[in-house]
Amino acid sequence: MSLSRNEDYSDIAYDGKAKLMTGGLFADLHPGGGPFLVSAGAYAGKRKIKLRAQPTANVEIGDQTYTPAQVGRIDGEAKLSKLQPFVGVGFDNTYVGDRGWGFRALAGVSFSKAPKVTLAATGGALASDPTFLAELRQEEAEAREDAK
Repeated sequence: MSLSRNEDYSDIAYDGKAKLMTGGLFADLHPGGGPFLVSAGAYAGKRKIKLRAQPTANVEIGDQTYTPAQVGRIDGEAKLSKLQPFVGVGFDNTYVGDRGWGFRALAGVSFSKAPKVTLAATGGALASDPTFLAELRQEEAEAREDAK
């Protein structure tokens, strides 16, 4: 699946593109043979979000304000963990009794590592300035924390 979305984050307008290719493998246990179930398994696959921003007005990066000419373009990427364990409980009466239809509902929790977020600036007057890069690393850390 691929998604595109424009979103403002920390006063910076980003164009985002998500590429998701995920599948899952699960096992359901029906204690006592009834419709209630416990499910466990995992989702696996590639889940990546690419970001691009070209500021047209002053923006705050880290704790400083910069002009578009100083920033240039910001490219970023957020990678989500490739494996996500899952556990849940539910109700499934599809195969209980002699009927060929049923109802299924499942609620659960999926666990994931913190996403890896990277940001890089190119084409701006300060793209290689150590002070600017330190502020960009702070912005990256804030984005990583928010993505959790």
